[in-house]
Amino acid sequence: MQTKRVLFAALALLLCVISAFSSAAAVPDHDRLGSIHFRILSDYDPVPGGDIWLMRVADVGTDADGNLRYVWVPELQHLTMKPEDAFSFEAAAIVLEEAQKNGVPATRLWINDDGRVSFTNLKPGLYLFYQTVPADGFQTLRPFIVSLPMFDGTRWTFDVDVSPKPPIIPTPPTEPTLPTNPTVPTNPTTPTVPTNPTTPTNPTTPTNPTTPTTPTVPTNPTTPTNPTTPTEPTTPTEPTVPTQPTQPTKPTKPTKPTEPDETTTKPDHSQTEPQTTTKREPELPKTGQLKWPVAVLAGAGVLLLLFGLILRAVGKREEELP
Repeated sequence: MQTKRVLFAALALLLCVISAFSSAAAVPDHDRLGSIHFRILSDYDPVPGGDIWLMRVADVGTDADGNLRYVWVPELQHLTMKPEDAFSFEAAAIVLEEAQKNGVPATRLWINDDGRVSFTNLKPGLYLFYQTVPADGFQTLRPFIVSLPMFDGTRWTFDVDVSPKPPIIPTPPTEPTLPTNPTVPTNPTTPTVPTNPTTPTNPTTPTNPTTPTTPTVPTNPTTPTNPTTPTEPTTPTEPTVPTQPTQPTKPTKPTKPTEPDETTTKPDHSQTEPQTTTKREPELPKTGQLKWPVAVLAGAGVLLLLFGLILRAVGKREEELP
């Protein structure tokens, strides 16, 4: 009895392994079209609004043994990463950057009010999803990759339902800035009491003008001394009578000059007349012509004139004084 039970369990296990192997080894139809349906939830509540972008980044094929494999689209053939290793968020971000740089086409849809969006008529392959416009109050979804068809453990399904993981995280509220403490109003300053106006000081009594000092009377000019009596001029001595000039002797007759040769200058043959001296008349002596009295009288007149001018000036100054 115990042996039968062991054999039955071994048979059941073998059937499960064969069934699983046959299901896993079965290759999906590459010509069949499928769809991917999104339901965006947050704490089981739908999140409406925002967009979803789709990019087909890899094809699905089979190798020589009939096993399923993925191949990058032509725009991403330069990637060294295998498509099977691109299912993490970090790898999906790298694939998205390269796909955008190399012009991989993308399709955009908008999430409806129920938080749903569906992409239909899709060929088998790997699809990259990302978001540029989030729903109100939420952050954008991180890029992620979905396979079509998807193996659910027993079979390949061409209608895939996706709810992005992790769920959309609401944007944290910004830290409110603490209001600054209101400034304490300063006590109003006590108005300063105006000081009593200072009594104007009495004007100082002007001092009486000082009595002008009496001008000093000019001293009388000194009386000019009488000119000294001129001494009687001495009688001039009798001039001596000039002697009669001697009669000039008659000049001798000039000898006839010799004839000059042709090279010498011809002399003047005119005879020179002897000079005759003029007889001076005797000059009479002059008496009584003295000039010094004139100078003395003229000086005395100038002194008297100056004395009169001084007296006149003094008289005018005395008239002007009060």
